[in-house]
Amino acid sequence: PTPDDKLFRYLAQTYVDQQPEMLSKEFPTGMIQGSVWYPVYGGYQDYFYLKNNVYTTTIEMNEEVWPDESELEALWNQHRPSMYAYLHAFISQGLTIQVAPPSKADGEEDVVVTMMTAEMGRPVRFRSTASDGVHGVHYPVPAGEYALKVEWGEGNAVETISALVEPGLHATVVVQRPSRSLAEATSVMTSPSVMGVDALAEKESRDEYPASPERWTYWSNAELGAFAEKLALDYPDYCKAYTIGKSVRGTDLWALTVSKDPSGFPSVATQTPPSSEKPSFLYIGNTHGDEPLGRQHLSYLAEELCSRAGDPSDEEADAILSRGAVHMIFTINPDGFDLHRRGNANRVDINRNFPDPILRNGDLNRTGTEEVETVALMDYVELLGDSLIGASALHEGALLVNYPFDGEPEGSETKMPNPTPDDKL
Repeated sequence: PTPDDKLFRYLAQTYVDQQPEMLSKEFPTGMIQGSVWYPVYGGYQDYFYLKNNVYTTTIEMNEEVWPDESELEALWNQHRPSMYAYLHAFISQGLTIQVAPPSKADGEEDVVVTMMTAEMGRPVRFRSTASDGVHGVHYPVPAGEYALKVEWGEGNAVETISALVEPGLHATVVVQRPSRSLAEATSVMTSPSVMGVDALAEKESRDEYPASPERWTYWSNAELGAFAEKLALDYPDYCKAYTIGKSVRGTDLWALTVSKDPSGFPSVATQTPPSSEKPSFLYIGNTHGDEPLGRQHLSYLAEELCSRAGDPSDEEADAILSRGAVHMIFTINPDGFDLHRRGNANRVDINRNFPDPILRNGDLNRTGTEEVETVALMDYVELLGDSLIGASALHEGALLVNYPFDGEPEGSETKMPNPTPDDKL
């Protein structure tokens, strides 16, 4: 198990609770820890969890791969409540520990935040500097009381704090060195002012875009890209469309960010990360080319979030978009989609192409054998930085939520439990 085993199970439960269809004889709880189902090595789930401290899961959305278009509407209605509930769990509720920057005389200082509640969050290390503002870590924990320890430098200053997360709310605790005052926790949700953001769309008018494709069909890669650009043009205050790279065959890898806070938008073109300290979440679609359901679901989700962002009376959308940002990569394997196969144009399974922490004895450095799509995704997650706290890849072939670790402890193909320390979460 991971150190967050209980935490992962809590998050998976929020998805499963919205649809009883996920409870089956094979998966009675609708969820499973990866290596118990079958070991996977070189996947992004374990990699992003250990490398980037991102709580990453896999959502298997349908037992059949590439379901018929006649099923798209029903499947969207089935998964829609769960996809929103997942965003709420990661962004709208939880506990953020922020560390006030040191004085200029103190300079940079390493800070380690440790969640004292077992299996509900690993120790997280980051660097606090006098110039970059408040730094912190977000734990997407359920309602409850939590005790945390904050350490500065090499253990020369320690503060033990407690915080209360109320149901459905988000708490923020701002701490300083023990020699300074400790701010009280606040369980309130703030709504930042909305500012305009220029979309990375080349066209100047929505009239220049082709008509949207029929809703309940599988859209081509070109149609998805045009759709993302059009959303950014139609809703420039809340949506930003951009590409994170190209596939082996040169197809753009389109992404979209939705938020009411423009500081949550990254810029891939200038390699500028989000400046917001608010949490963000990433949905990844179509990792396996012959599993296109996720890419369509993300187009529906993107359209809803962008169109709902401007309605102040829409409490569901506001709770997500005022508290953080939602990033979506519609397809990370557009070539596989065009070729109607699992792997990319080089026949490589992208979800077996990441440096594996078990097979490489904890070495998460890049090997130079990663595919261009893999590199684009790794670079994008790196760019999002500490603001990204969760991610989920949308797959097909089963109906369940799968969480780390994917690899078996000894690196074998035996189906052995290997939960994270955050398993309960």
